[in-house]
Amino acid sequence: MIHHVKGCCISDCIVYTDYDYEKIRMTEYGDEIQQILTQLLDNANRFGEKVKVILIRVRLLNSEIRDKTLELTIRNNGNNIKKLQKINTAFKTPNEDNVLGLGLTFVKLLLQAIKGEITYVKNEHTEVICRVPIYAHYL
Repeated sequence: MIHHVKGCCISDCIVYTDYDYEKIRMTEYGDEIQQILTQLLDNANRFGEKVKVILIRVRLLNSEIRDKTLELTIRNNGNNIKKLQKINTAFKTPNEDNVLGLGLTFVKLLLQAIKGEITYVKNEHTEVICRVPIYAHYL
């Protein structure tokens, strides 16, 4: 599914998604997962290039066993998070003030509460990957 989103009078944003929103809402952590996706999408929009291309991928890992894991990946074409050294320590926005980045901190706290994890990958794109444990009877 492709969404064209007009940015806050600055730029356009193209968002590609491949997840079933209603299916995620039915999981035990549906609200938390939606909040995580919203925060990560907001960060990708704020820190991406002028014309943003954002991919949201949600996939089920280890589908053959009882304890499944839902993996959420937000990828954008930005490179403005260069100063972010370790995603599992204090989150800071990449500016001179070193202001605490509340969006990623909120995501980290939500993931800790639901026993999930977050990683950060910087290659030709910026990727933030979250993994959330989901019990089999929810999917």
